[in-house]
Formats: sequence, structure tokens, C-alpha cells
Amino acid sequence: MNFFDQESYENESRSLQNENLYSRIRAAYNFLRDGSQFSEKPFLEDIIDECIESGKFREGYRISNELLKHFPYDAELWLRKGICLSEMNFHKKALRAIDKSLSLNPVDVEALTEKAMIFINLRHYTEANRILEEALKLQADKELVYFKLGWLNQKMGEFKKAIEYYREVILLQPDHSDAYFQMGECYEAIHDFNGALRIYDEYLNLEPLCEYGWYNRAIILEKLKLYDRSINSFELVLAINDQFIDAWFNLGSLYYSRQQFEKALKCFKSVIKIDRKDSAAYYQCGLIYEGLRDYQRALKYYNQCIKVDPEYHEAYLGRGYCYYRLHFYESALNDFRESLATNYESGERWSNPVSDGNGIDEKDLKLIRQTEEALRSDDRMAHLWLELAEYYMRIANYTKATNSVYSFLRVRPQDSLAYYYLAKINFSKNENHLALGFLKKAVSASPKALDLFAKNFPVVFESKLFSFWIGSGVFKNEQQ
Repeated sequence: MNFFDQESYENESRSLQNENLYSRIRAAYNFLRDGSQFSEKPFLEDIIDECIESGKFREGYRISNELLKHFPYDAELWLRKGICLSEMNFHKKALRAIDKSLSLNPVDVEALTEKAMIFINLRHYTEANRILEEALKLQADKELVYFKLGWLNQKMGEFKKAIEYYREVILLQPDHSDAYFQMGECYEAIHDFNGALRIYDEYLNLEPLCEYGWYNRAIILEKLKLYDRSINSFELVLAINDQFIDAWFNLGSLYYSRQQFEKALKCFKSVIKIDRKDSAAYYQCGLIYEGLRDYQRALKYYNQCIKVDPEYHEAYLGRGYCYYRLHFYESALNDFRESLATNYESGERWSNPVSDGNGIDEKDLKLIRQTEEALRSDDRMAHLWLELAEYYMRIANYTKATNSVYSFLRVRPQDSLAYYYLAKINFSKNENHLALGFLKKAVSASPKALDLFAKNFPVVFESKLFSFWIGSGVFKNEQQ
């Protein structure tokens, strides 16, 4: 069965050319099914081009592939097929189609540049450059070749060289808006923000209704600390496209940094209206309400953030702080533990590895055997007791992990690292009160333990919740 038999379409007439693309694609399928490919070839070629421009590459591929059954020596059709395949990430098939096009028309600059683009996407930059230099020698469509050379160098991180190629494009075609846009991104990449602003302004003179141009301009103005102008550009973005999530979010962040909290809230809530799964927007709302001391509302947004993303580290710290201020100390301590279990700033996570689904690694069992053997030879090697505790924690054998730490204490009775490890063990097995007592004892006894905690948990260390717990005495049954 060929693909035309998969759907039934009613007869379409040429009057459908002015209707939407979907209807025109259906008409194209119908013409091909009815054997009208010869009389309707110009129409079908237009549809392929429209599919490529609209991102409907599968449909463009199907139509071009069917036409090639009847016009196998049409270089343009092979090129269109190759473009569609490339955009669908079938790069090897795309190269074969474009090579076929070039075998029929070896001096087609567009085909050469499309072939180069495939090699750029494959990161075969040397081959892409060779093809583009070959295309440049043909002295045709030079602005197209220069643009692709600019893109190649931009992908390679050669931003200054890319800028020069984009300038060549503009010399040949002063209204080439894409060259201005890419040049602006290159100036931004080399931190020449004034240069980027100048170029984006040139771009917007050509494309005044492009929200991406206004968005990039807003970002540059913010980096230049021209905040009022940045806000104005963000608002223009949203006037053009009020569904532009990044613009709402960045405008909200800008308002927040300027302590315009009501305006910031409006922006972040607009993000949530567009995407109910945007955990960062929920977090930002929670953060603002927390700063306004409206802890109940802050809890509502932190809860939603964690519901969407249970690994959102900062949200546990924010929610825990709100619980603390509302005197829900058990809930606050639970969230403090969760912040230690969701840490992403280092490899350190204080959680139960088995309940996390990691299982028991045979390598850890081997390390335990080797370490125990070494300690049987000399049990005064203090560092090995802590290593053994770590290995036992990995397999969630907390009794033996605790025994190993106490063995370390017998060798080094004044070393605060022992209490750091005991805190880790007890937080991992949800003995929160005991763990908090050990952590407070560790960080108050020695800068070494405090520095280790700060290194492993930088976000927690900087949090208000950590400061409150270390200085508080709300629980009287903590380990002393």
C-alpha cells in the first residue's frame, strides 16, 4: 500500500491554492494519487517549498519523493528531498539525495551550501569549509555562501571571523536581516554588548515585528544595565507575542531585581498560565511571597513547584524556611533533610541510596572487603574507618556505618569530621533530630567540618534555613 492509500481525500481543485497549507497539502496528495503530477508539477513544487518553510518536512519529503518517481533527473527535486531529510536528521540519506542533485547540476551553489550545512550539523567542519570555499569560486549567490561561512565559523566559536563573513553578506545584500541577527549573536558571544545593541537595532529596522530581535535586544540592554530600556523591549516582545515564556520570565526577574514585586508576580503568573508545568515560575512566586513575609502564599507556590519537580533543591529550602517562620518545625526539618537529599551542586547527597532505586553495587561490597582487610592489619588508620563508613552508607547499612565512625572516634576522639559523618548517616535514615544535633556539633566544633559542608552543599549553606537551624534550639532532644 502506498502512502496515498492511507487517507481518503475528496477531489481538490486549483482554487485551493489560496487556502491554508493543510488544505493545500491534502490537495497535493490528491493530485498525486489521481496521476496529475505532470499537469500540476509547478503547484506541487510550490507545496514542497511551503512545507520546507513551514517546518512540515515529512510532508515535503513525501511529495518530493513521489514526484521523483516520475522526474528522476530533476536536480531541484533531489535538492528539496535532501533538505527535508536533513531537517529530519537523516543526514546520510540527505547527503545521497544532494549528491544526486549535484551530479545533475554540479554548479548549483544552493545544493553545495546545503551539503555544507549537513557537514556542519555533523560537526565535520573541515569538510564543510572545503565545500563552501569551492562554492565561493563559482562566483554565484555569493551572499548565500558568505552567510553559510559565517554560520560555520559561529558554530566553531570563531565569532570575530563569523562577523567578517556576515559583513560581506550585508555588503552584497544590505537588507539581509538574518545576517544582522546572527552578527548580533556573535557580538554578544564576545561580550561586545554595545556592538550587539547596534546590530540588533539595525536588524529591527528591517524586521520591526520580530519578537526574537526585541528579546535579544532586551537581554543586551539588561547586561548594559540600561534597565528601563530593557523593560521597554521586553514589553514590546510581549505586545507582539504574549505567549513568549522566556520574555515573561526574564521581565519578571528584572522586576524582581529592582524590587518591583507586584509587577514581577504578574510576569511569573503569566508564565504559569501559559505552562502549568513551569516549576521555576512557581519557585519565583514562592520566593517573592516569602520576601514579602506572606508565608502561607509562599507555601502554596513552593508546594506546587515541588509537585511539578520533586528534585527542585531550592524549593525545599524556601518551603522549609516558611514552615520554620510559621513554627511548623517538624515540617521545616523534613524539608531541610530533603534539601540535602536533592543536592545537585556536588556529588554529595544525604539520602538512602537503596530507597532511591540505586540498589547495591557489587563494587561497593568489594571495597568493603578490601577496607576491612586493611583495617585488620592496622586499625589505627583513621581515614580508612571513614572510608568504610562511606561504603556502608552506599549500601544503606547504617548500623555498620555508625560503628565505623565510632571506631574512627576511638583513634581521633577530637576530630569533628566524625560528627559530620554521623549527621550524614542519620539524615540518610530519616533520624532528623539526631542528625541535626550531630551537624550542629560538627560545624560548631571545627572550621574543617563547616568548610566541608559549605563545599558539598553551597546552596544549603547560604540559605536562611541553615542559619536558623544552626543557631536554634527549638528541639531539646538533639544529640549533644
